[in-house]
Amino acid sequence: MNRWTLAVLFISIRARFLFGHLKVNNVSATRLTPTGRQTLGMACLMAALPVVFWGICPSSRHAQADEPAAKSVRLVIDYGDGVEKHFTRLAWKPKMTVLDAVEQATAGKHGIKVIYLGRGETAFLIKIDDLRNEAGGRDSRSWLFSVNGKPAAKSFGIYELKQGDRILWKFGPYEPKP
Repeated sequence: MNRWTLAVLFISIRARFLFGHLKVNNVSATRLTPTGRQTLGMACLMAALPVVFWGICPSSRHAQADEPAAKSVRLVIDYGDGVEKHFTRLAWKPKMTVLDAVEQATAGKHGIKVIYLGRGETAFLIKIDDLRNEAGGRDSRSWLFSVNGKPAAKSFGIYELKQGDRILWKFGPYEPKP
């Protein structure tokens, strides 16, 4: 049983007892005085609150939301103009590469359109949606990727991912680290 089922069950038992439909230790609610029923009702309510709160508190919701993320990877496409596309639950599998994640993101109604050349260590991304790598020059922009905030040092066709990794493809100028 999940937490919600337990909470509903507990509250329904409390209601049946208070309205005389249930006996506990051969005492029905009709034998209790109104003050006794109120006291018993408050005690049952106070006992039920932690169960209900545990099921709806933000920390437990985030914990539950993170469980599926462990078997997935995230992909963010940053177009460099303030617009981003987020793919928050791409299915992870062993030996999965950044290329595999990109190919998953092309599927579906709201997927991306990608053009790349080569496979494996020669895979080279040319275009995502309507933005193509720009040729040469100091201010030219192109698609660069990082995983978990670290710029990649190898092709996206061989860069293997771990569960929960976050991939960022950003369209912008190449900025070498000093």
